[in-house]
Amino acid sequence: MVGSGAAPAPAAGSRTTTAAAVIARADVRTPANPDYRLSLSSDAKGHDWTGTESVSFENVSPDPLLIAWIRLWDNGIAGCSHPAVQVSNVTGGTPGPLSVDCTALPITLPRPLAQSARASVSFDLSIAVPDRSDRFGHVGPTALLGNAIPVLAILWWDATAAFNFDGRFGIGAGTLVLLVNIVLLTLYTFSCHSLRHLAGGHLDCFSCAAFGGPRFGVWRGLGFLNERHMLFAWMSLFSVGLADLYVRLVASGAIKDVRLL
Repeated sequence: MVGSGAAPAPAAGSRTTTAAAVIARADVRTPANPDYRLSLSSDAKGHDWTGTESVSFENVSPDPLLIAWIRLWDNGIAGCSHPAVQVSNVTGGTPGPLSVDCTALPITLPRPLAQSARASVSFDLSIAVPDRSDRFGHVGPTALLGNAIPVLAILWWDATAAFNFDGRFGIGAGTLVLLVNIVLLTLYTFSCHSLRHLAGGHLDCFSCAAFGGPRFGVWRGLGFLNERHMLFAWMSLFSVGLADLYVRLVASGAIKDVRLL
């Protein structure tokens, strides 16, 4: 969630706001300190979710906060033609029209929110998980709700276990297939734009931020990966198919895993 509000014009006779003060206020990201409360239930398959959500927040800017923005990121997949996340019955403010491919919902607060004051908005929420193999989608009975990191942990466990042959270290063709697959999936995940943004892409000044030096190093490394995000996407797409096919053939007895070491 992000917020914005127009600053009031200076009163007659007041001192003109300095450029430094304007820059300082621009660096303040508000609202902050959000508290999210959700109550959702799904159908038997986990493909359709309905319920309510409320969020309270604090204005940490010296300027009054007039508008709060709710971001519906998963609508970015199909845009406004098939919005997967829909909000209705908003309380605590007046909703405006969706923008940015239906991923941004402005909510005008009933009155300007002063610095250090808190407000909250609530709404009904519905989520229709799209039929697609993605971090937000479903493949058959499996629903994927942005759970890329837990899936990576499980696949790394599988790849590590593939080195175990009856309690002894070994390498087979399947070991390499699983290892290459998880390495490519990891590169694809950690080269994404949003992770680079979280690491420091949203900062205007690394030297002004806490742990700016290390964060700059991480951001630069993720930037190197980010430039190759599409390459990792295509490579991991084929590696997932190959790994699934290889495991299926070995499990069915159609082929035998070749022992290399």
